[in-house]
This record gives sequence, C-alpha cells and structure tokens, in this order.
Amino acid sequence: MQLGADRTYLSIYESNSVDATPQLLHAFSRTLDSLNIPHRIITDKTTTRHWPHGASEERIAYLAAARNKALEPLASPDASLRLDDYEAWGQGRVLFLNDVIFGWRDAIELLATRLEGEPDGAQQNKVEGEGDYDLACAMDFGWSGLYAIPFWPYVKDPVSVEKMKKEQVMEVGACWNGIVAFRSDLVAYRSPQETPLLTTQLNSGVEVSNVTKRSIQKRGWQMVDNVLFSYDLHRLYPTAERKPRILLNPRVRVAYEKRWWVWHNVVLEIPVIKFWLNNWSRGYPLAFVDWIWESARRRDYCTWAGLSTSRPARCPALPGAIDRSWDQG
Repeated sequence: MQLGADRTYLSIYESNSVDATPQLLHAFSRTLDSLNIPHRIITDKTTTRHWPHGASEERIAYLAAARNKALEPLASPDASLRLDDYEAWGQGRVLFLNDVIFGWRDAIELLATRLEGEPDGAQQNKVEGEGDYDLACAMDFGWSGLYAIPFWPYVKDPVSVEKMKKEQVMEVGACWNGIVAFRSDLVAYRSPQETPLLTTQLNSGVEVSNVTKRSIQKRGWQMVDNVLFSYDLHRLYPTAERKPRILLNPRVRVAYEKRWWVWHNVVLEIPVIKFWLNNWSRGYPLAFVDWIWESARRRDYCTWAGLSTSRPARCPALPGAIDRSWDQG
C-alpha cells in the first residue's frame, strides 16, 4: 500500500510448483480484490523443464518465456491480453521479482535507487524520463554470500570495492539478482508504426519449444545470448554518449531462503556485529580466503567484464547487434 492501489498493477505467473502455491495465490487474489488492487494471476500446471546445465540455452529461454508471461499485460502484441490503459502504465517502472524472500522496504528502496552525488538530471549519462536508471537490481543471497559469488565484497575493481564497503549504489554492466526495477517503456507494447524499444525482442520466442536457435558466444563457463535483458539494453544503447545505466544497490538484500534474508537484513545489521565485520572480518582474513578460493577456481573474469566499457584489454567485447531489423527478434 506504500505505492498506492491506484498506482500499482500486480502480475504473477506461477508454474512447476509442488506445494500449495497455486491455492495460496488464488486466496491472495481475493485479498487483492478486497483492496481494489488491479492484478492478473496465472497458475500454470506445466511440468516441462529440463536443461543440461544452469547456463544452457534451454534454461535461459524457459526463464525468458516465464518473464514474458508476467509482462503480457504491458507488453503483449495481443490486445486481448494487454491492459486497455497499458500506455499509462508504460510511463512508470516495472518491479520484477523472482522466487525470493524480500521485504516491502526492499521494493521501495530499489525503486528509489540513485547514484550518490548525482542529483536528478545532472548525471553525464542522463536517462530519459523519470528516474536515474534504465535498470536497477538488488543483491540476492543463496547462503552467506551472493547466489553466484560466495565471498564479500563480490566485486574486484577498487572503485566498486569501496562502494560496496560504504553500501553505495554502483554502475555495473549487467545484473538481475532476484529483484529488478526498470523503465516500463522499455517493454511496453508499441504498434508496428512506432519505433520499438525492447518490445519485439521480448515478445519473440515466448514458447520454449519454438525458441529460435540463435548463435551463442561462449566466454569462460558462461553463455551469452540475446534473450538476456541487460544485453538487450547494451544493444539498444551501444554508444559511449548514451550507454545503458544499470545500477546495483547493495542496500537492497533479498534471499532464496528466509533464514538467509534474516541473516543479512537483521543479524548482520546488529551494531556490534556490523562493527566487527567492517573492522576485522571483511579485512585481510577475508582477502586471504578469497585469494585462495579464486586461485583454485581460475575463473575467467572476462565473463563479467564483457559488458563493461572499461573492460581489461585482454577481454574481448561482446558481439554487437546482429544486422537484422527489430521485428525479426
């Protein structure tokens, strides 16, 4: 209710649940009705999901299709699925959540993400319209560390490390991290006569079985395909004069289990524990452990630097936009 019922539309897509999630969502729908909050909730009984590994094209396509289902009220080319007043909703923000534990303050904080020291309208890389970002993401914890990176400070370059220490918002090349906020006009439907942003890209290949096979660049252990949202932003804004502004907000912490949400948002915020973390635990001992961990893994950091305009010289850039029109996906 912090945002206001008249300023909120809720879209939920659920599938593959093996518990009481569908029944709980139907009960939740009745609660939303009583609060006059417009919404659409879809529960899908499909159980078809198989992929050889976490970075496989099949898995990415499956998740992209689920994302598109949730975005249909705003982005679908099918007028029967699209909201009558979708254009009005296209002037705001989309707050997109995966299956993570979060608090309402997390959502409010993420929507209000700003780069410290840069008042609205003063930044060099100005984002059109309301707000200071194209996409802003949180930090998602799968255990005592980030879901994909185990050890604090989770970043390597000195500028980002300092920002992480101070819990300051930083620019990144790409992120999603369980919960994101992005400009809704990026995905809002546009007629064929209008200049599309990401609409046709998002509306292509929504059925996993019919996903167009695209060429995939393999970099280290990570595959990069153009169904990834951040990559689409880099294709949309490829120049130094207007590169995408993608922000990571370290103050927004979500988790895939409640115990880890409590750990990072409650326990580690206790003053005496926070003092110990800042002045000892996150100093030389952790740097030593991190050095041992990364030396053993020999991770190819070009994976993470590929989208950055300041990538190391040894790291090749990601491939540019494919020479085809947007309506071809």
